[in-house]
Amino acid sequence: MVVHITPANVLLATRRIGSVAKCFVLPDRSYDTFLMQMINAIDQADVCVLLNRLLPIAFDPNIYADIPPSDQPLAAAIQAQTALMLEQVLTDVLRTAHAHIALELDAFPLLKKYCDDTELQNLIGLMLEGSDSGRKFHLRLLAAFSVASGEMKSAEVLARILFATRGEAQLAAFQAFAIAIVPLFPELTNLMVKILPRLRNVLTDSTDDTWLFNLLTLIRWEREQSADDQHGGIIRLSQALLADFGAAVTDFISFATAFDRVSTVKCCLAIIESLETPTHLLPRFAFKIAHQMVDVIFFALAQADSGDGIALLKMAYNCAFIFVESQVYLCRQEFLATLIERAFADCDAVFGTGRPGGDKDSSKSQDSDTSLLEQNYKLVSKRNAAAMVHSGVIGRGAKRNEQVVVKEDALLKRLLFVDVVDKFCQQRASGEGEMIMYNLHTCRQLAVLLTDHLCVDSISAYHAWEDWDLERDAVPRYIEVSKRVNDIPFAWDLLFLVAEAYPGLWFCLPVVKAMLASLMSQLESSVEKTKAVDAKILVQLDRWFLLVTKGMMLPVQLSQIYEVASKVSVHEAFILLLDIWRYFQSMSPESHVLAAHFDQLQVKVAHRVDPLMGDVERFTENCRLVIQRNIAAVGYLFPKLFPDLLSQPS
Repeated sequence: MVVHITPANVLLATRRIGSVAKCFVLPDRSYDTFLMQMINAIDQADVCVLLNRLLPIAFDPNIYADIPPSDQPLAAAIQAQTALMLEQVLTDVLRTAHAHIALELDAFPLLKKYCDDTELQNLIGLMLEGSDSGRKFHLRLLAAFSVASGEMKSAEVLARILFATRGEAQLAAFQAFAIAIVPLFPELTNLMVKILPRLRNVLTDSTDDTWLFNLLTLIRWEREQSADDQHGGIIRLSQALLADFGAAVTDFISFATAFDRVSTVKCCLAIIESLETPTHLLPRFAFKIAHQMVDVIFFALAQADSGDGIALLKMAYNCAFIFVESQVYLCRQEFLATLIERAFADCDAVFGTGRPGGDKDSSKSQDSDTSLLEQNYKLVSKRNAAAMVHSGVIGRGAKRNEQVVVKEDALLKRLLFVDVVDKFCQQRASGEGEMIMYNLHTCRQLAVLLTDHLCVDSISAYHAWEDWDLERDAVPRYIEVSKRVNDIPFAWDLLFLVAEAYPGLWFCLPVVKAMLASLMSQLESSVEKTKAVDAKILVQLDRWFLLVTKGMMLPVQLSQIYEVASKVSVHEAFILLLDIWRYFQSMSPESHVLAAHFDQLQVKVAHRVDPLMGDVERFTENCRLVIQRNIAAVGYLFPKLFPDLLSQPS
């Protein structure tokens, strides 16, 4: 009998009942009550089939499209009455589900069929779409299934609704379902957050990020709720995310960065900003999030030339700074180390190094133009000067003097990256308008990181300052360090940043020494000793003197030597730089002395700690002789360099 329940048959039966004489009508009960009694007497399996037949009659308006206009009022009445009957049946099912802690679904085929994932997903779709009465009915049916299935299945249903929801109207249905089901399972949101990554890989594809925006909207709705709207004892979504902050945030950031879309990354960062970062995360989560924050920063740098790139970078840095400040100090160190390491590793792709084509491309082009015999010879021969002369390969390879124009976007990315590092090295100001102060520990770590990346071997990274005659053997290594400093776009910027916090630059002593040794070797090896110093060398020399003076490594009196060296011959400039070299050789501190001096600066003492300085007068005699020899060109500098000699009575 159940299989014959169709809209046409229902209309036909209604007409026939309406044509029955009133004397044969049931006297005490309505036909609705009579039909409900019949449904209650039917077996549960038949009730399931019956309800499946009645659902489209009650909630699908399309099945009445072909009914004549004269029967439309009757069809509307049938639809309303059928919906009422279904509501009463569902009320009985809900009452039974709530009365048992663990309901046997075998006794309720109406609910058991939704154990199938396809049927369950279809039911969720009907709950989110359709008429108002249909959505409410399917919401109650889904709630009955969730209550009967238990807490774990209810968490899965809640997650499925989150993934299927589109728009705020459907999010309201999600919220209504949560209000109906969460009071029965207070830990439900915790379970949902934990199973989100697993279900996301099953229910959605890699191009769907709607669920992340749904989470953000729900969190904002929670924050806008008043105290009266909140339910005590029920774990809210933001609380559930905080309880599993490490795993949830690492999963969100991994998804957002892999999605490679600015709006998705912004949404992920907005979710993190809306949560209060816990202060005691497990180290594996804290360090992983620190690494992922670096990935987000470089993703934002890659979008710097777009409209939202700079805003995204600011948002990413704020999230990263708030997070690392809330964790242990090792997390802060790990973040800075990862940031610098990533900058050096991706320097070619992000900032541009000034090397045309990169090393890999040039090596490929060279190998493609040579024969197999020549390539085999390269593997076994020593690449010394004599071997190169007799092999006939001199002059082959990329020209180092080729000029490469730096793109505007690469320059912008460099400035933004340096600004991120600069803000990270600054101490948090206690009030507006205060002078910017730098964190000594952070600047010291930055100096050590720069030394490790710029000085690639133990000889060039040696902190001791030996005599020039001994150091001359290591000049090729120093030239390589100096070339790395000049090739890497942000190297000089970070060195000047380190110089802001004394004694940070002292921990870059190998880099400072390598750059000075490179300049001195160029002057010493010059063939024409009497000509003026080359303009390119003067630019590097000016930058070096400015750096060591700013870092308080060189006294102000000796910093004036650059003015003299820029206006005298090559040989005289080398003699002046040799005095600078001997000055550093005489007073450069050993590691334990520098560490003790650094510790003194950390302690708040009443008196001011003087910077490390040596005896200046011992290393100005050659400068005085050079000035006397070139009195017309640099005589005006004599009062600045030797004020004591002018003040002595004649």
